[in-house]
Amino acid sequence: MLWVGGSGYRKLTRTFTVDEMQNADIGTYIALDIFIPNAQKNPWWVGDVQLFWNVPEAGIFSQYLGRVDLTPLPRGNFSTVSFALTENVQSQLRFGPGNVTFTLALNGDGGFALDNFRMTNVLPESFPSVRATARILAMDNIDDWSSEYATLWAATDRPNENRPVLHIQSSGWSRIVSAEFDQSVIQRKREMALDLKIPVGGNAHWAGSLAASLDCPAMGVYSLWLGQISFQDLPKNEWKTILVNIPESAASSVTPAVGCRLFLDLNSNGPENAYQLDKIRFID
Repeated sequence: MLWVGGSGYRKLTRTFTVDEMQNADIGTYIALDIFIPNAQKNPWWVGDVQLFWNVPEAGIFSQYLGRVDLTPLPRGNFSTVSFALTENVQSQLRFGPGNVTFTLALNGDGGFALDNFRMTNVLPESFPSVRATARILAMDNIDDWSSEYATLWAATDRPNENRPVLHIQSSGWSRIVSAEFDQSVIQRKREMALDLKIPVGGNAHWAGSLAASLDCPAMGVYSLWLGQISFQDLPKNEWKTILVNIPESAASSVTPAVGCRLFLDLNSNGPENAYQLDKIRFID
């Protein structure tokens, strides 16, 4: 994955040699995955990405191949953008006389993450990518989670894990909301597992709880209850895997859909230190 910072008009190039192109599986599309952060300086205009190519030996210089508007794409997640290749472009790629250079021109007020620049014969789905869903559920990127009432941050505090985990500072009820992901990960699963570290302190007579629910507006699904776990008998200040039973209605009756969000409702008993959450996964 490549992070492209800054703002304005930026260019990135990738050159393929004649030998590389002859051995490549030439497709009808060029695609790449692009991550658009939640925070945008201008929420009404994110920017765009354009694709050009150069084959100097064939007299092709900065020839325009297409443009994708980034504003309609979801924030806080990866989307796949693609550019259709004409038969002439495909022929040049297969039988052209020289090296080929592709140029991506990014225009926008902020940074983007780019990944998996590729050719394909099938028009890819624009959203979401499986990798993006996996990253959201890993809970190691603060851009993937938000809360109106709790303070969230990511930090590398877990032993033997060289990656951040999500920290939640809350003194009462707080809803933590995921970025949009592919709901198919929950299909035919019986339990949701989540790693949790409960801080010491707070109300000594009541430990708190965590509940989970799901929204998939495209399928008409709102606040679908997944389950709740009490913290009453769980250890403090150590990592523990908790399991939430998934009702059959969630596992079998909901058609796989994109644009779903997971809601985690944390009832905190008021400790001074933060709760820590890590690695959501759905298991058989």
